[in-house]
Amino acid sequence: MSYYKPYPAYKDSGVEWLGLVPEHWCVVRMRFAATLNPPVRRDLLEDPDQEVSFLPMEAIGEDGSL
Repeated sequence: MSYYKPYPAYKDSGVEWLGLVPEHWCVVRMRFAATLNPPVRRDLLEDPDQEVSFLPMEAIGEDGSL
């Protein structure tokens, strides 16, 4: 990878394992930068017998309810 030129300036990412990143990069949590799972349609959650492929943690109550 020696054919890639370094960026002109770097900054601390604030994340220990990540270290320095190019100065113009914005460091954000992955959940705010990409869609990792398909969104769950709210109408599917209304039917307790409906099977879904993914259920976000926000949709599950502390008692296990949807």
